[in-house]
Amino acid sequence: MRKDGSQFDLELRITKFQHASEPHVLAVIRDVTERARAFQLLEQRVHERTGELTSLLAFSQQASATLEAEPLMQLVVDEVARLVDCTGVSVLMLEGDNLRMAASLDPQPSTTAEQMSLAVNEPDISALLRNTVSPIVLSDLRAQDEQSEAVRRVGGPLLEEVSLRSIMWVPLVVKQTVIGGIGVAHDEAGKYSEREARLVQTIANQAAIVLENARLYEQAHELAVLHERQRLARELHDSVTQSLYSLALMAEAARRLVSVKNVERGTGYLIRIGETAQQVLKEMRLLVYELRPLMLARDGLASALKQRLETVESRAGIETKLTVEGVDYLPEQVETELYRIAQEALNNSLKHASASSVAVQICTSETGVTLTVRDNGLGFSAEEVADKGGLGLASMQERTQRLGGQLEIISEPGQGVAIIANIPFVATARK
Repeated sequence: MRKDGSQFDLELRITKFQHASEPHVLAVIRDVTERARAFQLLEQRVHERTGELTSLLAFSQQASATLEAEPLMQLVVDEVARLVDCTGVSVLMLEGDNLRMAASLDPQPSTTAEQMSLAVNEPDISALLRNTVSPIVLSDLRAQDEQSEAVRRVGGPLLEEVSLRSIMWVPLVVKQTVIGGIGVAHDEAGKYSEREARLVQTIANQAAIVLENARLYEQAHELAVLHERQRLARELHDSVTQSLYSLALMAEAARRLVSVKNVERGTGYLIRIGETAQQVLKEMRLLVYELRPLMLARDGLASALKQRLETVESRAGIETKLTVEGVDYLPEQVETELYRIAQEALNNSLKHASASSVAVQICTSETGVTLTVRDNGLGFSAEEVADKGGLGLASMQERTQRLGGQLEIISEPGQGVAIIANIPFVATARK
């Protein structure tokens, strides 16, 4: 304590020594107030930075867990608002000559999304937003510099209404192209520095990556849907459409024969019409079932196959049996691929085998799973069909190999078919 009563941080060093055969002590006291204050500031900064890094890690984990743009935008807004002192936060996307608000921590609840669609059709403003990949920090929106005036022109009456002073714009950049940005604002001037800009830019960089992944995922999904539609269109053309055309020809032939009193031949055509119509009905059931949502993701492989057998095979008059041994849960990729293998095998039995019964067996152990699809139909020479690439055997083989397994085909003409897929894995019980 000083003479005036104020306290200070000190460093005390004490040294013992002997003088004239008497013990003495030398004490040196140094005022280290500035050093202690600097150390406290350093500890505080380390604590703050640790908190920031922890938050950024949590944000990265949450952001990477979604492939949908809308939840990600709101996640960005919430995270920025939590890490940076602000009056408002918005994520705005560049769409043509407009900035569209995708998510916002809106200081004015009455503000609508339509009101937050801002025009950026002035060449200099558009160039500033599209060509600037680094953060822009404005200490005072009311200043008379070029950037502040540009922002005021873009925001117009809206910025004046909410009385914002400090503005920070952090662009969202994907492959060197600005697709939008994060706008952060405060009603006090001089609120933001390079530190806050770097922090928000870290969030923006992660968000841009996830947004691009979401776009690519959506593109891949749309492409997969297109391929599936094309496949179904080919199926319709190759099977149902041609069968319907045949039905029309046979119906016309039967009509002409009946008109000339040739009932016997006309009856033969009518019988063939009935048989063909039954086959077309089977084909349509298959196609309609493939278009319907499956139970696979919700209830697992066994339930999905049970529904398939009841929906398609049983309604076609085929006797069905499903046997499940072991755990009822498989890894997602294994379930998906095994379902497609079983689906292909069942389709073959329905279309080509003239089978009266099919049996599906799933046998799971700690080391792997075996799927068996067996019918009592016409059978075939496996080598001959494999050489021709028919009956979807190549597709089943590829799916099995992707899982690191082996596909076995057992068949002889007149002896039915058994498709056996052996997949190694470590089973995980459903929690």
